[in-house]
Amino acid sequence: MWYSILPKIKKYWKPIIYITIILVVAIVCFVVIKNKEDVKTEPKVITNYVVRYAPVDDFAKSINVSPNTAEDIRHEIINTEKRSPDAQFVVVAPNLEKAAAATEKAIKENNSNLPKAALEKTDRTIVTPNDTKQAVDVYKINLAKEHKVKVGVTYIDEKMYPTVAYQSGRIEGMVQLEGSKVKGTTILYTVKQW
Repeated sequence: MWYSILPKIKKYWKPIIYITIILVVAIVCFVVIKNKEDVKTEPKVITNYVVRYAPVDDFAKSINVSPNTAEDIRHEIINTEKRSPDAQFVVVAPNLEKAAAATEKAIKENNSNLPKAALEKTDRTIVTPNDTKQAVDVYKINLAKEHKVKVGVTYIDEKMYPTVAYQSGRIEGMVQLEGSKVKGTTILYTVKQW
């Protein structure tokens, strides 16, 4: 009985594979995005010394990230400083440490009195007391660029095919084209990043 169904399945195996791949990628992207939305990173008050001069391991421990991520965050803060912090404002408080703590609390509570830049959703929020300007600096840092669109060329059997790819997190899907026809697909998973 199943022998009579087999030729029909062979005829449609490519579209079945394409649809299955698209469904798997869609489900994985949905799960990744859903989990990403559930993760909320809290702002952290850190002194200027720790942000700029402390050993990377100490800085990493103070914000609960890996040393590599701490190095990236430090790099982003230093680059931000060349133009200015994402938000800098004066808070009425007896001293800068209490002003920074009040700013951290206001960011956690999404207080509308803060500048829009201070409330922007990002991967990390670093609040530092600025002794030289007697103000509180807020650095908004996005390290994870979750969505990437890529283009390239695939060479198979002495033929070149334009390739379009989409990456979300660690999962990447590619489609090889010949004109407007799909000649192949590829799904990749990033095992290690650095």
